[in-house]
Amino acid sequence: MILTFVRHGETDANRQKILQGQLDTQLNALGRHQAEVVGTALRSVPFTHALSSDLVRARDTATAILQYHQLSLTLMQILREKSFGDAEGLPLGTRVRNGGETRGQFRKRVMGWWKENVPSLLADGSAEESPYVLVVSHGAFIRTLVDSLLSESGYSFQTSASIGRIPNTGITTIDVDAVDQGVILSYGDDSHLKNAEDETLRQETLQENVDELALVDNV
Repeated sequence: MILTFVRHGETDANRQKILQGQLDTQLNALGRHQAEVVGTALRSVPFTHALSSDLVRARDTATAILQYHQLSLTLMQILREKSFGDAEGLPLGTRVRNGGETRGQFRKRVMGWWKENVPSLLADGSAEESPYVLVVSHGAFIRTLVDSLLSESGYSFQTSASIGRIPNTGITTIDVDAVDQGVILSYGDDSHLKNAEDETLRQETLQENVDELALVDNV
């Protein structure tokens, strides 16, 4: 089974380096353009399933991708970004009393999604046809999932990809042999933006995500 994770397109909060977490922010003009371009880049992938965080920035990115595919979109609250509590809507580093989910709580939610959904997705495949699953989510969610698959006891996932920050609409592809085994084929790939004819996409796409940076501040 091939799982294709896509981070949502850019929002104004991304540009302003404001923690979003589970705030329901919308794509800005550049983010909508990024979503259209990643949709074109993925148009030949034979998706059989499509899942997305229910936050509008992820949902609208998924909708742009699915314009080339005859699939319904399943919205899942569990695919939301990490909760940063009272820090949401504030600049990175602002001290608040309620910091939302700890890293441990967030990792448990992320891996809970994996354990609950991957077995049934695998079961939908056959020897002749492997499922191709689109999952549109958020930078910290995708990074935490990949980190967990590579490091947690009981999982045997391999990769030659460099694990770092995920740009807006970055693509992470995982070849899943079993719930506990597979290969991370790519991580945060934004070649569809770097190779775009539009100079704005090449030059203005952010490489830093404050929601991912904030992960190190929560234990």
